[in-house]
Amino acid sequence: MAANEEAVECEGEVNIAPQISFDDEGDALLEVADLDMVQRIPCRVSTKVLSLASPVFAKLFGPDFKEGRSIRSGQLDPIFLEEDDAQVMKIILGALHYKGIKEIQSVDAECLASIAIHCDKYNCVSALSPWLSYWFGKITPLAETSEELGFLLLAAYKCDDAEKFKEMSRRALRKFTPVFGSTWGFDEKLSFFPDSFQDIIIKRIEQLLGTLHTELQSVETKLRQNRTGFKMQLQSCVHCGRTPPAEAKRCHPCNNPDLYPKYCTGESRASDFFSILEKAKLWPSVKPFQACSLAELLARLESAKRDTSHSCMAGDGCPLKRELNGLYLQWHLVHEGVSGFCLTCMKKNDWTEIKTCNLLDH
Repeated sequence: MAANEEAVECEGEVNIAPQISFDDEGDALLEVADLDMVQRIPCRVSTKVLSLASPVFAKLFGPDFKEGRSIRSGQLDPIFLEEDDAQVMKIILGALHYKGIKEIQSVDAECLASIAIHCDKYNCVSALSPWLSYWFGKITPLAETSEELGFLLLAAYKCDDAEKFKEMSRRALRKFTPVFGSTWGFDEKLSFFPDSFQDIIIKRIEQLLGTLHTELQSVETKLRQNRTGFKMQLQSCVHCGRTPPAEAKRCHPCNNPDLYPKYCTGESRASDFFSILEKAKLWPSVKPFQACSLAELLARLESAKRDTSHSCMAGDGCPLKRELNGLYLQWHLVHEGVSGFCLTCMKKNDWTEIKTCNLLDH
């Protein structure tokens, strides 16, 4: 890509940057401004290329607009694209003119959302579809935060990519906490979603987390109702409450020789269950289910299941281990069963508070 080496000029209060040539023989000069509107960047382009890529540009360059008539008369008067982001337009113009500019390789999730907004404005999504697919493929595996996933959701929404939108909304439902909206409010780009979109995501997340919570609470009842008992590979010291191993002759910390067998019972299993949850920061359950995502809760339970030191003569048949494994399986099924949103339903904007599940049926 060639750039005019002339010094930056000043016209009134607007700085004009060196010209960027996307086509040395281009017949139009577009001007785009940086975000603070201090500097304008002239971009020499081909109206033929842009007209083929974008019906909006084709109309602008046509005989019905003064810009088009000026171009047809051979003049190269600047056309200022007042509302466009200069850096984003450089990427779009470079891609459409087959220019390998460095910014094309450094697109992140936020930039991709801005590109999608501009592509939607100029109706050039189809022309840029190979690049959009490349950027999605490169960025998606790296996106973790609610902001990054939000930007990718917006990009899919603006590009009318139903498959990507379903995929990204599925990831969002797994990764977002119920309070994710507090981070979205700081970026105006995310306001391009319908007003009720956040509420729909929050309601669905709360439904999913509610299912996990119900499964967790049911384990206590199951453990207490199971009256079977098993001797543990531990003993109980009545002096200090410690639990020496079964082969110990005395409690070494307090030197007490009177040790009694410890049993795994319904009550002890329920107590151990809550101790395991507390260690994994899953109990008390109110806070984690308000502040954690589905994926994070599942990871915590997996860690708790793996790290439990409970040991009794029942081995893997111990009701506590069975219930922990069963709870993890149920949570895992909920996690894997999450379905993303249907883009068609989302764009219709016709759901109601009662019929939000309409988005999940496609």
